[in-house]
This record gives sequence, C-alpha cells and structure tokens, in this order.
Amino acid sequence: MPEALINYLGLLGSSFTDGREVLSREEMITGFALERASKSGAIFDEEKLHWLNAIYIRNCETGNLVERLKPFLEKAGYKTDAIDAKWLNEVIELVKTELTTLAEIGSHIDIFFDDKYEITEEARQILKKESAFLVVTVFGEYVKTAAGNSQENYLAAIKYVKEKTSAKGKELFMPIRAALTGKVHGPELEKVFAILGKDTALKRLESFSD
Repeated sequence: MPEALINYLGLLGSSFTDGREVLSREEMITGFALERASKSGAIFDEEKLHWLNAIYIRNCETGNLVERLKPFLEKAGYKTDAIDAKWLNEVIELVKTELTTLAEIGSHIDIFFDDKYEITEEARQILKKESAFLVVTVFGEYVKTAAGNSQENYLAAIKYVKEKTSAKGKELFMPIRAALTGKVHGPELEKVFAILGKDTALKRLESFSD
C-alpha cells in the first residue's frame, strides 16, 4: 500500500514525540523534528514494513480495498467483472484482516470458489479420523434441515453437534473447518459459512460424510 510505504520511510532514522508508528503523511510532516533524527544509518526492516502494510490493509475501507485488489485478483485467475460486487465486498471484509500484502489475496479467497477449493494435507488428515466423520455428518444433517445459512444457523448447528456427539474444542471445530474450507486456518467460521451459502456448504460436507 503506498500509504504504508510512505509511513515506513518516514520512520526510518527518525522518531515522533508520542512514540506512535502508524501515522498519516500529514501527521509525519507536522510531527517531524530534525533533532530527533538518528545519527546512525537507517536499517531497512522488511518485517516491520509488512506489519505496517497489514495495518493499512485492515484499516482500509472495504470498497476502496476491493478496487485496489482487482489487479491482484485478476492475476490470480478471478474474473472480477463476473463476481457479484456485494458478495465480493463481504468476502474481502472478512479476509482483509488475514492479509499482509495485496498480492496474497488469491490464496485467502480460494475457499469461497468451488473451482479453487482444495483440501490441504493437514485438513485431509483431520478428516480421516472417525470422530471427524461423525462431527461432519451430524453438522451436515442439521444444515440440510436449516432454513438458511446465517451465522445464527451455524451456531445452532454447532450446538446440535455438541449435543449429539459430545465433541468439543478442536475435535468439534477443526473437522467442520477442514470440510468447509479445505484448510485448518482461516477467518471466523460462522462468517465463512454465511458467505458460502447453504448449497455449497452441503456439497462440501456431504463429500466427507458419505
């Protein structure tokens, strides 16, 4: 993000009175003082630049961020003109807290597209367990009878699975995440469930509970 790079360059070899590190260009201009400039050479810390960049991505208004992400989405194989704009905004709003750079977006939204959905080896190992099979099957049974795919329905399904299987903690949540997303890490699962839609969720669940 240009703002992040400017912010980072402004911090090289200098500091600000209140110790803040996330500052706008205007705040850096106002707060700069030559006497606080370091006499030693500046050190380029790429990790800190990525940290700052993640903050700017997270704080960016979602509609604005979507426009900035479009070239990276296209490069990753997503036809942005063919994707419902409201739905895409919901997806980006959810995953933007996971991003360090804009170029990473493809690997974070693939869970929402059937043609990009893949099971990682970690997820596959979780789903091989008999206890995971039961959790996914019971979760799918509830989803099939639910009226929709809201976050409330997700929470109700989780409660139902707890009652029927006595699973809790990772034994409860990891098989569901693995089946729905193909991964073992990611954004809040109830929000993922709501965005995926009932039909997509059921198709993925049933492929591991047959």
